[in-house]
Amino acid sequence: MAADSLVHQVETDYFLAGDLSEDQIKEVASSGTYKTWICLLSGDDQAKIKSTVTSSSDVNFVNIPLNMPDGMTTDTARQMEQAMHYVQKPVIVQCKSATRASAALAIHYADANMFGAQQVHDWAAGHNLKYVNNEALKQWVGECADSRVKLTQELRAHYEPQQLIFRQLFDRTSCTYTYLLACPTTLEGVLIDPVDTLVQRDTAIIREMGIKLKYGMNTHVHADHITGTGLLKREFPGMQSVLSKASGGKADKHVEPGEKITFGSLFLEVRATPGHTPGCVTYVLGEAQSMAFTGDALLIRGCGRTDFQGGSSDTLYDSVHSQIFTLPGECIVYPGHDYRGRTASTVYEERQFNPRLTHGKDKYIHIMETLGLPDPKMLDVAVPANLVCGLHEVHGVAAQESK
Repeated sequence: MAADSLVHQVETDYFLAGDLSEDQIKEVASSGTYKTWICLLSGDDQAKIKSTVTSSSDVNFVNIPLNMPDGMTTDTARQMEQAMHYVQKPVIVQCKSATRASAALAIHYADANMFGAQQVHDWAAGHNLKYVNNEALKQWVGECADSRVKLTQELRAHYEPQQLIFRQLFDRTSCTYTYLLACPTTLEGVLIDPVDTLVQRDTAIIREMGIKLKYGMNTHVHADHITGTGLLKREFPGMQSVLSKASGGKADKHVEPGEKITFGSLFLEVRATPGHTPGCVTYVLGEAQSMAFTGDALLIRGCGRTDFQGGSSDTLYDSVHSQIFTLPGECIVYPGHDYRGRTASTVYEERQFNPRLTHGKDKYIHIMETLGLPDPKMLDVAVPANLVCGLHEVHGVAAQESK
């Protein structure tokens, strides 16, 4: 039987499948048609399908269990929206009978087109999607569609089109700041410097606000905590991890100076600010350069240390003065850490009052060489883990990156 006769094509890049034998799965997966396989089953069923798909092809496998009725939740719907928005296409969605798979596709289609319940049900009926004959699934899809439309309309009414959805989050253990930025028009977003132990906090906020997490970004390979990007990729299928090419670490997307990271109508410009580590970057928001996420390069009234991880005081001094202090004075500086309860500064303030970087280079280097700081407590654990996107043997899983 030909592979294309085993699946139901709904749109150009979307296909549905029900129960398939092992040989049929191999035939479909190895056909070269599909880039991603989303399985809605759980337990042994999904394990067997995953093994067959991944052993017979290079198709990316994603599992989002949809068990009825307990799995019919808002969180599951958000995962489906996220996955189908960002995963590589064409995509095949599979369950036992293609009924739940059709509901998953309808939820995505409603989200992508701002369809309410009646609109998405009419579209689904026109494409012969099976869920319309299942009252429980039909009600769930309709509720998800209506709630998404309501949430999006409320957010758009609250923000001007060029405004920014912005949250500054804090880790009390490592004093790390994590930043959530999103476009209010498209709800595409990015998360800068997430921490592995707080992924559930971040996930809850992102899902509550209906944000489609496009990128999990790191300013550098951290030494004091493990990044949350690897774990976030499990919560938000299709999200890509971002790290500078100069860092030498693994990521889905390696960035270089001058590159723009877009999310909706907004973007972050990548500026190389090495010195704390060779791979440090600063992310600057938009043409107006209104915000700078400086990681450990520039802190509030301070800067990152330069005595390990290939650091260089000479290099960091030049980086800050050429790449950050040249930004507009009113540009808000959001650092990677603060240990005294401060949340932000400005480029002007740091030019004027930074007790290290307002000196000449020679005195600055002397200050840095005589700090006498102890090594970070997590140095030996965090650095190896962060070189592989935070997925490391310390979590009981093999170090890995997505294809």
